[in-house]
Amino acid sequence: ENLEIVKYIMKNSLLHLDIEGGLMHLTTQLGTKCIVLYGSTQENLFSYEQNINIVSEQCKGCYTLYPNTYYCAKGLDEPECMYSISPEFVVAKSVEYLRSL
Repeated sequence: ENLEIVKYIMKNSLLHLDIEGGLMHLTTQLGTKCIVLYGSTQENLFSYEQNINIVSEQCKGCYTLYPNTYYCAKGLDEPECMYSISPEFVVAKSVEYLRSL
């Protein structure tokens, strides 16, 4: 959608679920809580403390440390940093936040 429309959707949302990237930054600046999944991106550089930041305990933070940043540094087809974060955990965090409203 047009970014002008998207910003109104994000501003009026209860919660935004995303990976680290542009929409997460925009949504946070609009005052909407985000659940952000961090894989290879460094949480300490790109996160906001007001968000719910989820980081893999298995593998993390290699973004920009290797020449081809868009592929897993370990050569995995399914990057461990993202696949080790279970959907059930993310849903539980979402439900916990939404029930707190």
